[in-house]
Amino acid sequence: MANIWLYQGTDASTTTNYNTAPDGSGSTGLPSAGDTLYITTPNELNAGLTALAAIALHSVYVNGPTTVVAGSALSLQIASSYYLYYNGTSGSSGSGTFSVIGATGIANIIASPQGGALNIASGTVTNLFVTGGQVSIAGAATVTNIYNYGGTVITYSGAGSTTLLESTAGSTTSYRNMTTVNCHGSAQVVTAGTSTYTTVGITGGIFNSRSSGTMTTVNLKTGVLTPAGNTNTPTITNLNVFGTPQTTQYFQQVGAGAFNVTTLTNYGGFVPAVFTTQPGQ
Repeated sequence: MANIWLYQGTDASTTTNYNTAPDGSGSTGLPSAGDTLYITTPNELNAGLTALAAIALHSVYVNGPTTVVAGSALSLQIASSYYLYYNGTSGSSGSGTFSVIGATGIANIIASPQGGALNIASGTVTNLFVTGGQVSIAGAATVTNIYNYGGTVITYSGAGSTTLLESTAGSTTSYRNMTTVNCHGSAQVVTAGTSTYTTVGITGGIFNSRSSGTMTTVNLKTGVLTPAGNTNTPTITNLNVFGTPQTTQYFQQVGAGAFNVTTLTNYGGFVPAVFTTQPGQ
């Protein structure tokens, strides 16, 4: 297991762009399976983007202003239990985005862009942890579990899938179907398009349903549930309301965009108020 730096150039297949020393004073050559790769080149990668796809790397660190040419993505394979750490900085050139493909799987991504942006273009990622900055997930990408602790995340619909979204801070906009969504703390979660959700848990923050799709079960404990900005008729099959009037707010607009609730069960000892002025309006 060695440490390798992609420290210069725009072609990820050029062996002389890699070195065992961060300043290029060591040995050249592509990384091998089990190596840790540091991507620090200040340039936009625009060639050789599949050169690393078949190499099972230990971990990958992306620091600095490295980007990938618009419309393309760098293919990476990261072994189970290990990580892609993305900390892209401001001052990025070209597209301004580091776009990645989970070629045969990336176990974990920890993203905290420092002015740069991360895009997951396709392939498979098991766990995505976002602590800041901007992260987008293209429709072709499968990201099984998303944990948003303070970034700006957007997920698009397509062949890719997501099972779980846990959001405790920051904002998440979802155009894709999900099995479980939990909104906590100061998070803002916005659903959009025709996306559907099996179970939604709200224990803080604001959950803004702008999708025309169905939420099968919503458990509203503390926080805000609102259809603000929705011109469709979002459906909630089972709405379970907990909490008190001081901790829980259920906003229901009048006319277009109003929730269509099949069964509302009140466990909190109060009837949720219906408002026509809501967050976001």
